[in-house]
Amino acid sequence: MEQLKENAALSGSRSSGVAPWQEKMNREAANESSVLQMAAVEKLEETIMDLLREYRMNAFAQQLHEQLVNPAWVSQPFLRRLLVCLEAERAVRKERGAEKI
Repeated sequence: MEQLKENAALSGSRSSGVAPWQEKMNREAANESSVLQMAAVEKLEETIMDLLREYRMNAFAQQLHEQLVNPAWVSQPFLRRLLVCLEAERAVRKERGAEKI
């Protein structure tokens, strides 16, 4: 009976045309790929934040960071997210300008 179960399990996984060891390798490759992708995204985010700070766009950087860590922003269109970042930067600069007077 156990042998029948094992054969059924093996034939079930082969019905897709991929051997079990191949499925395992594909999963491992996908995991490795996603880890590399995450590292690339983190590096990209770091570079963008560095550039924003270099150009003294700290309010933009802060707003962007909030968007990146808050999953609610994912559903928002890119241009909406960009506009919110730009408006945050403009508000801070406007406030600083008013303080100088």
